Amino acid sequence: METITHSPVPWWVPPVAIVPIALPLLLSIVVLLTPLYKNRIKRVKPSWAGEREDWWEWSLGVLGAGITLLAAIALAAVGIGNELEVKYYPWYPVGHHENYFSLLIDTISSIMALVVAIITFLDLVYSWEYMEGARGPHRYYSEMLLFLASMEGIVLSSNLILILLFWELVGAASFLLISYYWYHPKVGPNAVRAGRKAILVTRTADVFFLAGVGALIALAGTGNVLQISHSIELTHQKLFGAVALTAILVGVSIGALGKSAQMPFHPWLSDAMEGPTTVSAVLHSATMVAAGAYLIARLFPLYESYVIYNLSLMDAIALIGAITAFVAGLFGSAARDIKKVIAFSTMSQLGYMFAALGLGSLLAGAAHLYIHAFFKALLFLGAGAVIHALEHVLHDPYESRDMFNMGGLWKYMKVTFFTTLIALLSLVGIPPFAGWWSKELIIESSLHSPVPHSTIVGILLTVAAGLTGFYSGRLLYLTFFGNERWKEGHPEASVHDAGPAMRFALVSLAAIVLVSGPIIVYTLEEALHYHAHAHGEKVELPLGNVALTLAILGFLTPIAYYSLYGIVKNKLIYYIWYPLYKELWFHELYHGVANFWIRVVAKITDLVERAYTNFLVNTAFVIGRFYAWSWAVSVRLADEDLWDEKVIDGLARAAVRIGRALWRLQSGDINLYLVLSVAGLALVIVITLILTIGVGW
Repeated sequence: METITHSPVPWWVPPVAIVPIALPLLLSIVVLLTPLYKNRIKRVKPSWAGEREDWWEWSLGVLGAGITLLAAIALAAVGIGNELEVKYYPWYPVGHHENYFSLLIDTISSIMALVVAIITFLDLVYSWEYMEGARGPHRYYSEMLLFLASMEGIVLSSNLILILLFWELVGAASFLLISYYWYHPKVGPNAVRAGRKAILVTRTADVFFLAGVGALIALAGTGNVLQISHSIELTHQKLFGAVALTAILVGVSIGALGKSAQMPFHPWLSDAMEGPTTVSAVLHSATMVAAGAYLIARLFPLYESYVIYNLSLMDAIALIGAITAFVAGLFGSAARDIKKVIAFSTMSQLGYMFAALGLGSLLAGAAHLYIHAFFKALLFLGAGAVIHALEHVLHDPYESRDMFNMGGLWKYMKVTFFTTLIALLSLVGIPPFAGWWSKELIIESSLHSPVPHSTIVGILLTVAAGLTGFYSGRLLYLTFFGNERWKEGHPEASVHDAGPAMRFALVSLAAIVLVSGPIIVYTLEEALHYHAHAHGEKVELPLGNVALTLAILGFLTPIAYYSLYGIVKNKLIYYIWYPLYKELWFHELYHGVANFWIRVVAKITDLVERAYTNFLVNTAFVIGRFYAWSWAVSVRLADEDLWDEKVIDGLARAAVRIGRALWRLQSGDINLYLVLSVAGLALVIVITLILTIGVGW
């Protein structure tokens, strides 16, 4: 790779590189255990904490994220334009290769690590005011630190097994945070269901991811990402056969699509809004949903090698991304919940990233991954400030999220309004805001991509740009302009702008959004020069006139409509709006499919149980009757000599005991079944390990 230098690792890099993973992980445990020593730290409570009891948890959270941010800055300084691998100790062998616990510091990983650290730090600062009064602050800050450590682990790890480990930790942390309000009388049941849906849907995709990673390690003889990439890039040879490579990449791609909520794995994403808005800000920008797109970018050399055989997989990824971007744009245009509108925008923008990577443009895909993280975090935190203000007026967690209950807020929340406006203009892709620098590059790449359906992808993304403008303009007007609908029934009510900590996070992210676009694009253009030219991609910024025009028209249309007519009921609009509001009944469809298969599995399990029961009972009965008969025959035919008494009678009594023992196995005792199952599983694992070690795998 032309712009990559393989420099010796500076002496300070190994201890600094482990900080973004180890420190948040350690502090997560310390914070989680806070209730055990809470009374001891009350005596050292600082004056600035006032009456707050969660100052300790917040301080450790901000401290961990702050030090992680400093470490990420240092790693970015040496990682951009370089390729440094830090090996700590041998971990596990694969064949004749020794795999290390190692980290990779290069352009892709160092920029992403910095993005994750910046957003998490500002999010935790913001949490001081937003999470005031929340129950169980030790859980919240502990889980946020676990979230940070897990995502940094995915980003910095150079070993696929380590990536897989942190991949699962990210999923576990997201489940805990989405379900954070489990105790709330109104939100609680929905939060628990949302967390369960998120982990079940993503775990379904993770099964394929695990299979793909396992096959890749087995065939490559190593789990080291750098070694796999170099074996492709430097030798320019086919690493695996077509069938093996197809199976590997299909598994990895399904795992990535599931984690990033791309169709058909998308239904969990909108439900994930049941968690705190601060959780949504991190989850949708820099952690869980970004992990899938990051994984494709990380393994991009492997996808490039697949082009040697055919373009079908890349074409499929691009089409799935484009369709997801389009469909999510439709859903976002109909949603009333402000958080769900932003959630659908995340799903749509991730579709742009997958489309770019499928089209073969690592430059465009990676740039949008980083830039999107900043304006999406800003958008969620702006929405959080609005929700936080309205909760004191409407006193309902769902009513305060309904945009039809907002309006006219710009006069009361000017900082929130202007920072949200910056985020929305970046989301729409209006120049010179950050989103324009990457989004139009993605659309333009469809004109130069060799994949078969690149034209269709380009058309879908262009239409999605118009939809993005539409739901962004709709969100802006319904939230900040028009009648003050939140005063209906509360004429004396008033709201105020965000507090100092929340304003600091909003203004800081807004400043980053304003300047990050050209910095990220030009940095990546220089560092990924090889990949840009490998596909004949233009590295000059395209104009994208059609998409930009549609985006501007889409942005202005709802503003003009609501300004002229307000929120009015119209049958024609209702018939168009309602199916989109219901997300085309995807949730009902998935629930129906899930329930069907649950019934099928339950029926099969019942049949197996009945067959197993009948076999045991009948076998025990036959054996018992046979030996009872033999005992009776022996009594009749034999005298009372020693041989008959000890041998024949002994065999008969033993047979009876065996029959009774077998009979007791089918006792209906669940604990006994569990013990036997665990014992059998342990035996299988031990035998497998012995065989595995024996063949030297």
